[in-house]
Amino acid sequence: MASSSSVLQCLVTLTCLVLVTQTAVPQSYRSIKTILLNRASESKLPEQCLPSCEGHTADHVRDPSRCDQYWICLPNGTLYEQPHVCPAGWIVNIDKLVCEPEIEGSEQCNIPDPECDPSIPKVCFHKDTCPDRDEGIFPYADEDDCSVYHACHFADVDIKCDPATPYFNGQECVDDANQCCKCQAVCDLDWTFIPDPFDCHSYYLCQDLNGSIAGGKPYIATDEEKFTCPEGEAFDASTGLCSKSAEPCDTKCGGNSFTSAYTTSATTMIFTPIVSH
Repeated sequence: MASSSSVLQCLVTLTCLVLVTQTAVPQSYRSIKTILLNRASESKLPEQCLPSCEGHTADHVRDPSRCDQYWICLPNGTLYEQPHVCPAGWIVNIDKLVCEPEIEGSEQCNIPDPECDPSIPKVCFHKDTCPDRDEGIFPYADEDDCSVYHACHFADVDIKCDPATPYFNGQECVDDANQCCKCQAVCDLDWTFIPDPFDCHSYYLCQDLNGSIAGGKPYIATDEEKFTCPEGEAFDASTGLCSKSAEPCDTKCGGNSFTSAYTTSATTMIFTPIVSH
């Protein structure tokens, strides 16, 4: 905490802003832990995924993160406190902003920004991939224990999940072991091979199909980037190759993949074919 003399000094110098900024950041274990726990219970959507009445009065606006509801903008340009939720089996017609019966197999409603789609898992932060400190306080996954997570830039803060929800998925503790951060296949370099921990006979070739890496953001590998080793071979993450010597192999996660798998140090293999050796 800044002393009274330093506060007086900052009133007449530009160091005031620095002092106020530094003292505004909570430093105690308890306060940081509270922020992390509150973050897990609040909306996890970024600002661009929240409904807005900007430019709208006495009008309807879509919900950027949901297809089964829309919002009402009042004549004064403010958002009505509750959305209009469609009946079960109905979704929003984006052009008309009214509810219509959902047609099976159609693409009546889409969520164009993947960051706004709550059904798409978000990439877990790790100690070396945390956001800048001035962006706020975020949790990052423990490298060894899926039931524990920490606070970015505050190494002494660690939180253990409750026994009923013992698996940290990057945002909160859940009861599904397949949502562990270690069960994500994260692409952080394009044209690299990474393993699929749900099947040690499969792998992903990160191709940055949507330009995420080019924009500075890692992403979870897609089904379009998934490949399978030849019969009798397994993927060797240390070489980035399929190999008979990698058998018997170890599948790190079980059950059905919620998109992909495990964060690892990808082996850069630019245009190098997968071959056995």
